[in-house]
Amino acid sequence: MKAPVPESTQNPSETLQTPEASATPQSRGARGLGFVLLLLLAGFALSAWQMLLLQDEQKNQAERLAALTTLQTELDQARQALSDLNQ
Repeated sequence: MKAPVPESTQNPSETLQTPEASATPQSRGARGLGFVLLLLLAGFALSAWQMLLLQDEQKNQAERLAALTTLQTELDQARQALSDLNQ
């Protein structure tokens, strides 16, 4: 005699699950971790870019300061020459 075959208690729509619903919590956690790592990598790249821009800005400011110092020296010399001519 054959054993009776148990009837399925699930609806056909329940057996067809979306891939996201059938994903295990471990794979969802791995995807979340991957996303967090991607965000961290993007943050580090942005920080590196900002540091590069900051270094360029500091270099430009140093050049401007050197030019201003030179200009100030030239102005002082011109004032002294004019003062000498007036006396």
